Amino acid sequence: MAGNITAIEGRAVGIQLGLVPVVDVNNNPENPIINTRSFGEDADLVAIFSARYIAGMHAGGMAATAKHFP
Repeated sequence: MAGNITAIEGRAVGIQLGLVPVVDVNNNPENPIINTRSFGEDADLVAIFSARYIAGMHAGGMAATAKHFP
């Protein structure tokens, strides 16, 4: 749902491409940056959540770019 809302809101102001989702796996809970933007510590869950976010964006008419993965 979040991806779809992002797309709908973005398209309303003319944005066609989202540089999201961040698909980093939070493998270091002490990292103050990845810790706050990651979908979690489990790579499988990060993959599932990222795929669903992208599907929501596509359903809302916006392209997505997964980023920051090794």
